[in-house]
Amino acid sequence: MTEFYLASKPQDFKACHEILDKLGRKAEIPLSFPTIVGKRNGKIVAFISTRNLKKAKAVVVGELGVDPVISRPQFILLKLLETYDAFLLSKGVVSYLACIPVENQRYLDIIKEVAGIEPYTRDSEFAWINRRLV
Repeated sequence: MTEFYLASKPQDFKACHEILDKLGRKAEIPLSFPTIVGKRNGKIVAFISTRNLKKAKAVVVGELGVDPVISRPQFILLKLLETYDAFLLSKGVVSYLACIPVENQRYLDIIKEVAGIEPYTRDSEFAWINRRLV
């Protein structure tokens, strides 16, 4: 069973960076509030994080990662999105943007499969998603 919760401890964020390292990526931006993590068997195996709200002036997902040891990440990604969405709704947020690197087609395909979400545009670096919560 995987538990999903709001990251709050330094070791939570360290584990997120370790996942990015395993995926061959570095966090382009610092992981910021809110960051939701998924923990299985005492180990963080997935996360979704927000770009710094002061700089972005909007809620924008900045990083998303699932440990590559997870062979079928669909359910974890779906629960990450549901938990992230519920947290944002509880704070009065009704929509947010996500920028997924275009080279991360696997996550884009999974997000489309489990949540029916497709990018509304792409540029040379990112596929942009506008997620409406209400």
